[in-house]
Amino acid sequence: MKKPLCVFLHGYPNNPLLWKEQIEKMQDQFTILNLALPGSTNGLVSQSELKLEKIVRNIVAEITAQNKDEIILIGHDVGSFILSEVSKHLSNKVKAQVFMAGMDFKLFRKRLLSSTQFFKSWYVFLLQIPGLSEAFVAKFRPLLSKNVYDMSHIAENASLRTEAPFGFTPIGLYRELRTGMFLSTPKKSQVPTLLLFGKDDKFIKAPNSQDIRPFYSEAEVKVLDGGHWFLRENPELVNQTIQNFLQKAAL
Repeated sequence: MKKPLCVFLHGYPNNPLLWKEQIEKMQDQFTILNLALPGSTNGLVSQSELKLEKIVRNIVAEITAQNKDEIILIGHDVGSFILSEVSKHLSNKVKAQVFMAGMDFKLFRKRLLSSTQFFKSWYVFLLQIPGLSEAFVAKFRPLLSKNVYDMSHIAENASLRTEAPFGFTPIGLYRELRTGMFLSTPKKSQVPTLLLFGKDDKFIKAPNSQDIRPFYSEAEVKVLDGGHWFLRENPELVNQTIQNFLQKAAL
């Protein structure tokens, strides 16, 4: 029997190691494609490599090359935003999608009108300023890395801290959020969608059912214990939640 393809895409400052707990659980049931965003594994890249259109086009090509008729997309943080665009280019082959701490670009733009999300996203606006944002990161990089994980309740000795220190690449990628919010394809998703958020996430707030209705025909929102990286804080709960969702989607 041909296994469905399960595509994982991390956010920043992470890399493909983010998904080790989920891949271990799902690798017997699915063919795994664990993608790396530009700069996440090989240092600095040019701004041209971080263009949203190019990233989406390259990911669609990688997925298409797998020659699978059933595809599941799973993303975290910026990876969720990008996969929401990828999904629109894969016709009816995407059977389910799970977005953690992220959502459709247009939904995020709407969420920024909320004062809570606006203030949670202060860093996105800072990173839009060329020169200043690079200088800020260069000066405070160790402190930023520590504080980002501290705010997310990640233990001092957790491997996540050494797997993904805060670097410069996110600056260029977060600038591409503007492209996504204003130029991304305006298309309501027909794909069964699970939106997962951490209850104590300091960076993004979960939308409610009314918020998501214009963007997804079939979606549910779940808020789980933990911060921005709740998938590493509570991997068993996250894995079971994903499994239950995929079973409902007949996968």
